Amino acid sequence: MVTFLAGKRIRGTNTDVSLTTVDSTAQTGQDSGGTITSNSNREGQVFSTGQTEIGRIPIRVKFKLAKTGSPTGTLSCKIRNSADTVQFTSPTTIDISTLTGTHTEYTFELNTNTYALANGDRITLEPSGGTVDGSNYINIGSKSAAGLANSEHQTYQSSTWSTYSAGYDLYIRVDSIISVNDTFQDGTIFEAIDTNKHYIFNSTTTLWTLV
Repeated sequence: MVTFLAGKRIRGTNTDVSLTTVDSTAQTGQDSGGTITSNSNREGQVFSTGQTEIGRIPIRVKFKLAKTGSPTGTLSCKIRNSADTVQFTSPTTIDISTLTGTHTEYTFELNTNTYALANGDRITLEPSGGTVDGSNYINIGSKSAAGLANSEHQTYQSSTWSTYSAGYDLYIRVDSIISVNDTFQDGTIFEAIDTNKHYIFNSTTTLWTLV
């Protein structure tokens, strides 16, 4: 029997249980962009019931970022629940001063996250420390008609989340996995990424066997 320890990751060959992606980045470029102009501002993508990411565990997120002026500090990716409580903060951060004036794709690894998205949760970008203001700020790529159903780009200002602009999604790619406690189909083969070993599931015995 195989036990997956906290922080370990699995990926599978069966389409019902494999790593999946919700992706607006297939839309070339961005029509516009949100801005973070203070350390109390946030930009995020909200996920609602019916969105394919609901019930899944984000392990990697990509955004397009740029800067205006000379902002400084640290930029983190966070998962916040519908009550706006932080559930996970990415161990990957970005030195804001290293952003350029051109929108460039950046990746945040969330590989130790175990929190599954629920209705009303948001994946956010949030600065801390340094200087972020009306002259020195962060630009976040956003796209109209990007095709992410039951999801939208939102902005946080004056302690309130609101729609960035109707029909817009962040330029965002979210890679996610199912919970290891979900029901697997008989014969599903998984690779334990941390050990590079493969296991097959038997639905009768509910055991994983090394193959």
